[in-house]
Amino acid sequence: MVEQSFTATVLWQNTLAPGLRHDDHREQREHLRVSYLSLRDKATVLLTEAARSTPSFTVHDITHVDALWETASLVCGDPHSLTPAEAYVLGCAFVLHDAAMGLAAYKEGLAEVIGQQRWQDLVAVEYFKKNGRWLHEDELSSPPSEIIETCVMQAVRESHAAHAARLVDQPWSTSSGNEIYLIQDVHLREAYGPLIGELAASHWWDVNVLADRFKQAKGSLPWQPADWIIEPLKLACILRLADATQIDSRRAPTFLFTLRRPQGESYHHWRFQEHISRPQLSGDRVTYTSLRPFGRDATEAWWLALDYLREVDRELKSVDALLHDLGRTRLAARAVAGVDSPERFAELFPVAAWRPVDAALQITDVPALVGTLGGEQLYGKEPEVAVRELIQNAQDAILARAGVDLDFDDGVIEVRLVQEGDDWILEVRDNGIGMDEDTIVHSLLDFGRSGWSSNRIRIKFPGLAGSGFRPRGRFGIGFFSIFILGDHVELLTRRYDGAYADARRVTFNGLGRRPVLTALDPPA
Repeated sequence: MVEQSFTATVLWQNTLAPGLRHDDHREQREHLRVSYLSLRDKATVLLTEAARSTPSFTVHDITHVDALWETASLVCGDPHSLTPAEAYVLGCAFVLHDAAMGLAAYKEGLAEVIGQQRWQDLVAVEYFKKNGRWLHEDELSSPPSEIIETCVMQAVRESHAAHAARLVDQPWSTSSGNEIYLIQDVHLREAYGPLIGELAASHWWDVNVLADRFKQAKGSLPWQPADWIIEPLKLACILRLADATQIDSRRAPTFLFTLRRPQGESYHHWRFQEHISRPQLSGDRVTYTSLRPFGRDATEAWWLALDYLREVDRELKSVDALLHDLGRTRLAARAVAGVDSPERFAELFPVAAWRPVDAALQITDVPALVGTLGGEQLYGKEPEVAVRELIQNAQDAILARAGVDLDFDDGVIEVRLVQEGDDWILEVRDNGIGMDEDTIVHSLLDFGRSGWSSNRIRIKFPGLAGSGFRPRGRFGIGFFSIFILGDHVELLTRRYDGAYADARRVTFNGLGRRPVLTALDPPA
């Protein structure tokens, strides 16, 4: 029997439910409804299997899928804003968006899908994060079991959205040789499958990508009414917000929490979601409340709840800004109530026997800290220290390129002192791996964190972490030692495999000002 958790929602009742009054398109609506319910039945089994391989994740089974109809109704506000065709495509994307969260979705196996190179990169980086040293090449083939478990969860987390797009066309063979598809109706699979897959994957994309990827509205199928048009951008926005706002105790049932006993940060995720009630829409604010106070043993869970719902708030505001700027119809839900301050949040998520004071470690004067730790206080006044750090960074760049570019064997580092008028300019050049704009912003300028062990660099340069590359720089502060020598610093760089148009210049005029990022002028 189909659970009432989604068939009773306003969105379902106004689009795909049977028995609508004065329904002139009963057969067309029935065609879509039967296909969706068939997909839901098959996906129920697949989603149940996901918990076997990722037990520490909060619930991603069919109850989560069904709940998305409810939160989609909440964020839309106007249930008549979707056509039945849109509701069908959106509902299928609901089913598929997390269907690859378990190993059962990877018919060829997870390592084969993501590739051996990427798997070794994962193992190398996770081992470094846990133990503070890089694995030797001979250790990559037999890492500790706890590293493997962490890598499986990380790989699934990173891959599930992209793999969800492929599940529409992925068949499963029965023992008698027949093929089962999640969407068995071949005509609907051919017509809507690519869009459903893209929408399912899109919940993991940056919101700024949506407008370019979903520009064009889709017309109705020949057997449907002409006004059953599909607007993919609207559906992508609804999907990501329905998924983001579906945070309540259904995602972390108490008894299941007790049985699985998740550890680490997963424990705190389960802990705070265990007692959240269904979200409500008040004006344009999504309001969450806790069903019971957070005691002194649940302080980390309380703070994680605040941080998590602030992320939901950012998602809502980002989507609203996108739709507003494009002149599209805005959705009803646009922010989360109470996340502006710990005091206001405590009114909705009460605490017991402690008081939430936002006294976390914070740095008021970042330039002063960088100047202290990256300058004379740490390195002394010897200028050769800055030169040594720059050469070390250049050496790391060359070794990194050698790790991903197997034909590269002529690394060069040049150090020159050039006089311009009364000024002397130190130039350090290398032909190493280089940086694109994203790496400059998120890795080079992230003071105190080595970019080499970040997931961002691992994904940008497949094969690097698992190649045996061992950077000398570990703490992300060596570059800033250059300010011992002067306030004016320029960095010119591009990825080794990029075009000249991709090259960037970063100009620093002391640590007290923001650096200026520009493209390079084309060569004369």
